Amino acid sequence: MKQAFLLFFFGISWLFLTGQSNTEIPVVYSNFYFEDGNLIFKPEGSPDKMTWIPSEPVYYFDKIAKSPKGTENGLRFDFGDKNFNGTIYYGFILSENIKYPQPVYFHSTAKINAGIAEIDIRNNLSGKYDIANWEEKGFSRLGYRIVSSEGKIVYDGKINVRGKGPFETDVTIVSGPFINQVTDSSVIISFETNVEIIAFVIADGHSFMDKTQNKNFELKIDGLKPLTEYSYTAKYGDYSDTYSFKTAPPPGYNKEFTFAFASDWRAGNGGGERSVFGVNAYIAKRLVEKNSRSQCRIPAIYR
Repeated sequence: MKQAFLLFFFGISWLFLTGQSNTEIPVVYSNFYFEDGNLIFKPEGSPDKMTWIPSEPVYYFDKIAKSPKGTENGLRFDFGDKNFNGTIYYGFILSENIKYPQPVYFHSTAKINAGIAEIDIRNNLSGKYDIANWEEKGFSRLGYRIVSSEGKIVYDGKINVRGKGPFETDVTIVSGPFINQVTDSSVIISFETNVEIIAFVIADGHSFMDKTQNKNFELKIDGLKPLTEYSYTAKYGDYSDTYSFKTAPPPGYNKEFTFAFASDWRAGNGGGERSVFGVNAYIAKRLVEKNSRSQCRIPAIYR
């Protein structure tokens, strides 16, 4: 019962995060009520009462997702938490002629001790392991996965790296790009970079950009044709990544179409990607992959 009580609170904890402790609880939740400003849970048929006690999050995004720093031999992570221990899996990401690039993790790992970890690119990812050809080009894209000491996946990241030793981190899209608010004539492309820059998107032969430096971008691409697939290129610093999107059908569209629906991808047994903060990421990826291979005539919707 206690476990169910804790799980339930994921859905209503916003009351406390926003300080709205006087918010009225629907009568359907008859065993939840406020008493002296505290939220109380009373199991059915039991005289016992449990008081919800707020707790600090185990991980903060801004702390875990912060960019590493370049060193003489590679990269140094400082999570600013002496109690944080775990492992970093890492490897190069090759994107040329690859539709869905993924990191190829090296057989060795970097240990996180008291919030500090170091990746040795010069010695571990050179020679026959230099699949990114950084020793010749002087730059590469590194993917990494942060795992807690309990074996939980905490964060998947990527970073562009320059140099042949010493190394330095470069501008990187650390979140996205995402396609939002798709209509029959426009979309919004959003992404986040690790440093403030002027970034822009090229689509349908036109350039769309913010004129001021920023880290968070929401660029509206308009003047498009309905039910049409477009390629677009996100340009940031010296880098560019190309993807595609499809506009929605026009109003009154009544031709035959297919769509995708998915639900119930809660965390499962087996560890790893099958349990990532309550989500079965393995199943989620499989569903997206299946949809990508299908012949959907309109953009798919996942819930």
